[in-house]
Amino acid sequence: MKFLKNLFLPKIQKAILENDFNKIENSEINEYFSNGSFPLEFAIEQDKWESAKYLLDNKADPDKRIHIDEQTLVMSIIQNNYNLKYLNLLIEYEANLNLKDKNGYSAVIHCILTGHLEALKILLENQADPNLQDKDGATALNHAKSTGGLSELIDLLLEYGADPNIKDRHGKTYNM
Repeated sequence: MKFLKNLFLPKIQKAILENDFNKIENSEINEYFSNGSFPLEFAIEQDKWESAKYLLDNKADPDKRIHIDEQTLVMSIIQNNYNLKYLNLLIEYEANLNLKDKNGYSAVIHCILTGHLEALKILLENQADPNLQDKDGATALNHAKSTGGLSELIDLLLEYGADPNIKDRHGKTYNM
């Protein structure tokens, strides 16, 4: 059955699955597939380390957004609980850790919403801003409080400079 599935994949997706870099044309590296996905996202989703590295070495955009919800690959790794080696790889290739999705959520806020302590630590150690505000003005600390977040997440945010006095659009702070 797997063979039949692979038979109908676009050429670049087959090449990624097979780590066959001779079949990947540079013009395809940042193109979207018909389903809104793109090569680097596909390589990470399929846990194809060599292909992901090859794509980044050949100018794949580490900040390319997923069409559906405007998430970045960094956010997708957190949301989908992919191997964090890919998060470190994107950081190595200078992914912007402070971009926001269509809801104004940063990667740090995604860590809070998913309870992903290890990813949060990686982001904060690599200068992700813990004080970015979403469309409602809420910070990661506000989200942690409203979701009953783990105290480890809150402690880590505070350790890396999260400001508990930033007001959301309703005038509330983390301390309220």
